[in-house]
Amino acid sequence: MRRLSRGNLRRLLTEDDDLGDVILHALWARRESLRRGPAAMTLKFVGTESSADFLALRRFAERLDLVHAAVALPPGEAVTHPAHTYSADDLPIAFIQGEPLVRATPGLVADQLGLSYEPTQEGDADVVVIGGGPAGLAAAIYAASEGLSTVLLESVAPAGRPRPPPASRTSWGSRSV
Repeated sequence: MRRLSRGNLRRLLTEDDDLGDVILHALWARRESLRRGPAAMTLKFVGTESSADFLALRRFAERLDLVHAAVALPPGEAVTHPAHTYSADDLPIAFIQGEPLVRATPGLVADQLGLSYEPTQEGDADVVVIGGGPAGLAAAIYAASEGLSTVLLESVAPAGRPRPPPASRTSWGSRSV
């Protein structure tokens, strides 16, 4: 076993395609085992499949790549929990480490997970960028690289570019562009 710095790992992944593929596939396999194993139960959404609120929760978790489970119920079905039975009016419900959050929204879930913006005691930001798309990310990175106190606000999740489907992703070690 050998510990590598971030820079050495990057160099290794770009110089040795085969080893880079092995490492990347091992990381993907670990991520998938987390998705399907007990870790997926740490964050669980329950709602009706036709509900826009339930869909918003699922999109929120998927865009942030959060390990979660989503249980779609037929319309009108009640949810039973060891401590309480929930009605259709309580849906969607987010169970965060087993604790229910009724009528959950992405904002409430983000607050519970500590993903919401919390202002620091250091004072005002020099630059506030609204929107974490390609231009917003570039602006925030540029401002921060110039030494400015920068805050990036995004409604769901920052994304430099749309995520390609899994079949078209290239590995870290790939030299092709």
